[in-house]
Amino acid sequence: RPGSVVGVVEVGVQDEADVLQHLQRSVRPSSGTYAYITSMAVAPHLRRCGVGRALLQAAEQQAANWEQELVALHVYENNPAAIRLYERHGMRCCAQDPAWKAMLGGKVRQLMIKPVPARQAGSSSSSSGSSS
Repeated sequence: RPGSVVGVVEVGVQDEADVLQHLQRSVRPSSGTYAYITSMAVAPHLRRCGVGRALLQAAEQQAANWEQELVALHVYENNPAAIRLYERHGMRCCAQDPAWKAMLGGKVRQLMIKPVPARQAGSSSSSSGSSS
């Protein structure tokens, strides 16, 4: 339907030491900051239709607009569909919550990262976080 929300992604710039400590020197951003996807959701009836891929591409483009070298996110390890989506988009796991978290009833997360390609000449230079 026209005007229907098909999915959302929230991305911002962060400098959390908890994330940065897991990055190898070769991927650690020189600025000490990175783009972090705090949440992403796709309408259930539109999953596996390319919406998630489009949202990840938009988040990565925004990261490039903000001149970030890296995009990161956490995903629960019991969400294999999301992990597959992120891996297909070029993200890789670089850390995982400790096992004791599950023993205490918590959900174990994976930290996934991807370097942001340098912006292409002629690409959008908008710094706005919104699009229509």
